[in-house]
Amino acid sequence: AKALVAAAVGREGLRKLRLFGNRIANVSDADAVVDAICDALPGCGLEELDLGGNELSQAQMIRLFTALAGPTPLKVLELGGNKFGPQSDEALKGLAASNPGLDVARDIPERNRSDNMVVNSAVGFK
Repeated sequence: AKALVAAAVGREGLRKLRLFGNRIANVSDADAVVDAICDALPGCGLEELDLGGNELSQAQMIRLFTALAGPTPLKVLELGGNKFGPQSDEALKGLAASNPGLDVARDIPERNRSDNMVVNSAVGFK
């Protein structure tokens, strides 16, 4: 899995990489897969990365956010369906401060949902 991800992310001309729903956290070398993504990100031209639905741990998310804290062409990062917690939330705030042009999509924690979210979920939007 690590070699495949490294080859994909490092491919010249690749602008979008969608790894949604692969449950990367469940593969035996999940940390190596996350490391391969992180190692390739600063030097590649990737603009959109979808890692949603992969059940990444807080530690893996923090590693990703740390790798993205420097200059990167990445514009969109999809993260819904991963395991956020206090430490990864703080790391995400740091990433947002250092890279304000990056659009990060993630699940809204239950404690932060607004009344609009409740209304929307009642009509089928979640």
